[in-house]
Amino acid sequence: MGEALSEAEDMIQPGILLIGQEYLIKVNDLYMHLPNANFVSALCYMMAFYFVLDISYPLPLKFVFLYLESMFEMPLTIKSVTVDRLLTHLDCLNQ
Repeated sequence: MGEALSEAEDMIQPGILLIGQEYLIKVNDLYMHLPNANFVSALCYMMAFYFVLDISYPLPLKFVFLYLESMFEMPLTIKSVTVDRLLTHLDCLNQ
């Protein structure tokens, strides 16, 4: 586990780590263990950290995070026409 954590030292933004069967959230130098978590709950925790700490999303993943905001029904940080169109399209597929 120590080796995996040392490899994650370069992570600047909050992120999800899977070490063995355990999920962790890393924020700066803090590691939060998520007992009995699955990927979806780890993702919820990570999104909560971004939201509560008011951290900007990493630029390469910005639109992924904006899409996740809409899926978690969080207040959107940026109104995106592309995400709105995608959600409308997905709603049409579910009907």
